[in-house]
Amino acid sequence: MEDNSGINFDSYMVADDDLATGAFRLLEVDNRVVLPVSSHVRVLITSADVLHS
Repeated sequence: MEDNSGINFDSYMVADDDLATGAFRLLEVDNRVVLPVSSHVRVLITSADVLHS
């Protein structure tokens, strides 16, 4: 049975000036999440700027 509880989660990239020593630039975020294993997870991504490939 699926659980469609509608959980929302916001996370933003950490600015270069705020990075801790040893942190991964462009991968560090302000609010991390741990996702369950062996589960279907739908992720909707939006951007505040232009995304380039």
